[in-house]
Amino acid sequence: MDQNIGTMDAYLRVSGGLMMVALGAAAMTRRSGLGSFLAVALGSMKVAEGVTRYDPMYDAMGISTLEKSPARQLARLAGKATDTDLEATERVARKAEEYLT
Repeated sequence: MDQNIGTMDAYLRVSGGLMMVALGAAAMTRRSGLGSFLAVALGSMKVAEGVTRYDPMYDAMGISTLEKSPARQLARLAGKATDTDLEATERVARKAEEYLT
C-alpha cells in the first residue's frame, strides 16, 4: 500500500474527519439515528485516510496528491515552472537544509 495523499490533503482529512466525528457524536447524545452514525463512520474513515496517507478511491482512479518534495510543490504553486526550474529549486532547498543542520 503506497501513500497517495499529500501533506496538506492529509491535514485537511484529519481535521475534517475529527469535526465530523465530534458533530456525529454530539448528535448521538440528543437522538440516535442513521445520520449521526454515518457522520461518525465517515469521519473515522477520513481520519484513518489522513493518518495513513492512503485513499483507496484515489488508488482505484489513479490519482495522487503526493508531491515529491516541498520545494517542488512550492514551485508549482508559484506559477509555471519547468522541470529544470524545479530541479534547481530542489537543489537549493537541499543545500539550505544541509547548511542549517
